[in-house]
Amino acid sequence: MVLGSGIKGVGPRMPLYSTPSSDLTKWTFLGALWEPGMNETFATDGVEISGSQGFNFEVSGFYTLQEEANGTERYFTNFGAEGGSVEGHARWALWNEGKVTARANGSVAYETIAAGVSDWGNLYAMTSFLDTKNKDRRVQWGWSEDEPNGNLPLSRAIGYNGALGLPRELFVKTIEGVVDTADKYLSKKGSFIVSVNECKGKKTLTASTKGFRPLPQVIHALRGSATGSYTYPRGARKPGVVEMLKDKSGKAIHSDQFSLSATISHVGKAVSELGFIVRASPDGEEQTKIIYHPHKHRIEIHREQSSQLITKKILGGSTIWGHFRPLILARTNAQEDINVMIFVDGSLIEVFVNDRFAATTRVYPWREDSMGIGFYVKGDETKTGSGGDDQSATIEDMRLWTGLGEKVDKKNLGGGLVWPKRPADSSSKLVWDTPDQTGNGTWWAGY
Repeated sequence: MVLGSGIKGVGPRMPLYSTPSSDLTKWTFLGALWEPGMNETFATDGVEISGSQGFNFEVSGFYTLQEEANGTERYFTNFGAEGGSVEGHARWALWNEGKVTARANGSVAYETIAAGVSDWGNLYAMTSFLDTKNKDRRVQWGWSEDEPNGNLPLSRAIGYNGALGLPRELFVKTIEGVVDTADKYLSKKGSFIVSVNECKGKKTLTASTKGFRPLPQVIHALRGSATGSYTYPRGARKPGVVEMLKDKSGKAIHSDQFSLSATISHVGKAVSELGFIVRASPDGEEQTKIIYHPHKHRIEIHREQSSQLITKKILGGSTIWGHFRPLILARTNAQEDINVMIFVDGSLIEVFVNDRFAATTRVYPWREDSMGIGFYVKGDETKTGSGGDDQSATIEDMRLWTGLGEKVDKKNLGGGLVWPKRPADSSSKLVWDTPDQTGNGTWWAGY
């Protein structure tokens, strides 16, 4: 067993304990599995790649994941890092891969060999378990706090605070046949473990990292419960106005509960950004942008227009940002495809890219018509070369499922959703603890 901890003025710690399987009441402290310094970061390029480890760990985990090809076990930790004071990340969920060796005193030492971010948004307190009913895969859950962060009147109006994100499958993600970049991205300390392969005198690299994706069965169940399903044709999208998604009749699609997937096979050299727009009002007053910046190697979720509550200064609208960089494939000398999955459930937005990037956030549109969904490409004319596709991005496949959960798929959902008896109108009367019941707001002794 590992716990989260820290020593003031020294650094975060991951205490390690053991117990005989015959008696789970007797635990022995074996020392700290891992002893990083204060607010360290592992990657050569710093927090942009692997985050900052802060001064204290919360909800730590320690487990192995097997390589699919040969069954080799690799050791991973996950933890919540507190106090790093990075913009937008007072705390965040991180992961490490490490080597494990025995200590002379019978304890175990852990040495980091790769590190990354489990979620670039506010999904936190991530814990995992071994799913023995499904080939011993490892499943992870995380918790997304509501934006009010103690804003009591708004929390009461919403009727709850916090939600679980989609359950994720953890695995070793391997990309074979890649080459390094001019700036030696794969040669630096970061989130990848790299090995060299040689065939007929030609050297290529295999890069592996911690992979995570929503559980396939959950995705299938959610999409199977959708009331609407749409497929959009392959084609190059050029800079211009936002392409709002429509149905076959040409009517704009509106939804605040949907799943969107897209494969982007080409991003022109002069594309400065491409992105998706969700929870948008018809006039664009309210909208949330999910943007990929190819030259910055960043994915950002812009929330400054996500709600009128931001302009009224009831809520903050900070931008969520995270590192994502496609690898270069040796056989094509071009970037790998970018596979995007976006899930929106009311205020909750979850974004997954290429099984190695995830970001979760909350938005609170005030207008009832803020349900539009769109896609756009933005070009930078100063970077345009001789090729006509320099400012375009090619969508190979884009699909949309709307109204998730409105049509129950009994075969896959067991006859109901997570809360099958939840009323469609959640504005039912709330239960509130009175001052008399709580000792005038004293929830427990010493608070």
